[in-house]
Amino acid sequence: MIGYLRGRVQRISGDSVLLDVGGVGYEVLVSARALEHLSGLKQEVGIVIHTDVRETAILLYGFLDYLEREVFLLLKKVKGIGSKLAMTVLSHIGPEALLLSIGRGDVKALCQVPGIGKKTAERVIVELREGVVESASEVSSLLLSGPADSTGMSSRSDAVEASANFGSRAADDASLALEKLGFSKSQSDKAVTEVMQLAPSLNDAGEFLRLALARI
Repeated sequence: MIGYLRGRVQRISGDSVLLDVGGVGYEVLVSARALEHLSGLKQEVGIVIHTDVRETAILLYGFLDYLEREVFLLLKKVKGIGSKLAMTVLSHIGPEALLLSIGRGDVKALCQVPGIGKKTAERVIVELREGVVESASEVSSLLLSGPADSTGMSSRSDAVEASANFGSRAADDASLALEKLGFSKSQSDKAVTEVMQLAPSLNDAGEFLRLALARI
């Protein structure tokens, strides 16, 4: 599977770019944000890739960063949303605004995306939120069971460590979820700290994550 490509943009056509990587041309379908960034660039560029293998074709989807790709993959887990519609959602609303809409339960914002009706928007909000929490729990378990090093337990934020003093894993899971999605450590720490101050006894990971997303 191709996960990343670095090369020169030879041609842009619609929502796809032809990327020359060592003399081999890769046709990549890109998000609107990536397309805007790549337009007019002459130097080598890097694109985060998702390889979509089908019975009749192998398609490459390109993103500006790992946050975009992670949200794209989460969207594809929602019933009724395939790669094309997931890319449409990202291109119209962007990953950060999408997560904010999910955090606020903003169905109306998602309904502004072509191809997304009210039922699908509601399904995205429920299923994507649950998927993020589930992924965060898996990462949390690995960190808690593994050795502490410069990238593990010893580097966890003061906000996450403080959550342990309250006897709750909610802040831990929410912080890990935010970082897994691509938000910076400082953004995650700030959101988690604010939620802890607002609801110090909150012990539900899903609700904690919803409130944390709304604070970013």
